[in-house]
Amino acid sequence: FPVTIDLLIQFFESSHFLGPGLVARPELFEEVTQSDLDTPRTSASLRKAWKLPKDPEEALDGSRSFVRGEELRIALRGLLGLAEIPVLQAELTALADACLGRAWEFAGKEKWAWIGLGKLGGNSLSFGSDLDLLVAGEGEESVQKAVKFLTEERVSGALFKVDFRLRPYAEGALAVPVKRYGDYYGREAQPWEVQTLCRARAIAGAKEPMKEFWPAVEKQWRLQGADPKFVPEMLAMRERIATERVPQGQEERAYKTGRGGLIDVEFAAQAWQMRQGLVETETAGVLKKMIQTEPKVAKDLQQGLAFWSSAEWWLRLEEGRGGSLLPPAGPDRDWLARKCGESDATAFMRKAGEFSRETRKAYEEVMAGLGGKS
Repeated sequence: FPVTIDLLIQFFESSHFLGPGLVARPELFEEVTQSDLDTPRTSASLRKAWKLPKDPEEALDGSRSFVRGEELRIALRGLLGLAEIPVLQAELTALADACLGRAWEFAGKEKWAWIGLGKLGGNSLSFGSDLDLLVAGEGEESVQKAVKFLTEERVSGALFKVDFRLRPYAEGALAVPVKRYGDYYGREAQPWEVQTLCRARAIAGAKEPMKEFWPAVEKQWRLQGADPKFVPEMLAMRERIATERVPQGQEERAYKTGRGGLIDVEFAAQAWQMRQGLVETETAGVLKKMIQTEPKVAKDLQQGLAFWSSAEWWLRLEEGRGGSLLPPAGPDRDWLARKCGESDATAFMRKAGEFSRETRKAYEEVMAGLGGKS
């Protein structure tokens, strides 16, 4: 009993995002703690455990109950130290994958498929992450029904927020035929749009568009990776992000967009993999390959990825929304420091500064080695 009370205190201290859901349905805590908390769940195991009711209203409400329980389970596994952050990210991504599969079924199993980008495609979701999506195939009415399944606010909230802004022109119909994607990326897309394909992953839906999407866009992705102008263009875009998306005077708190932050790791990995022609959606997987030929910079990038991903995981568990700044000095920073394994906020910020400098140096070395000047 004291252990249970301690876990509940940890949970409510750590997540203003998930806390209200547990208050509304306290029985979830008992259900989840009596389940097998030691074992990670895959998308396949989730689909097996989750049966979609035929009645639409029951399907919408039942799905939310199932997902709230799984979110609680993942959060508790992290709080109990039963899994490392990459494993927890993969579990949350698997939950999103299962939801996307159920959304496609709910909408009638039409001839289209979900393609994940960003953190969804890269198997690295945190709580509150939007799902960056493309839809390959045809059937706009069906897609809209699937989006409703995912996003409609019920008593227990929505399943996930979705973001379709990476589709061609960022407007118009959500369902785009596979051939149109091939034409768009080959003739009209901006370089940064082609770069987003590094993490393109077919997730769920009709088999044909799932199989056909990557072959339709791969040629342009490889051509861009070989283009001498590509790395300088990436450097310029990265500099704009660091300049325009970091609040003035907040550089040391900008763990994502600031120089030496998470985006440096991602850009270095993506530039390297595109030059190598390496098809790999996970940043950690790219760095694992990079370490074979670039051991020092790859190790520094791996350490930066681990540190910043840990900070992001705990921040998003607490807040339930996207953000790019570490907490200001005070209780929230003290809490984050403890969650990240540091003794206090001073030690945490000192470590953050060290990782920022090493990550930035590694990023610059990778980009310089690929023909860019940082």
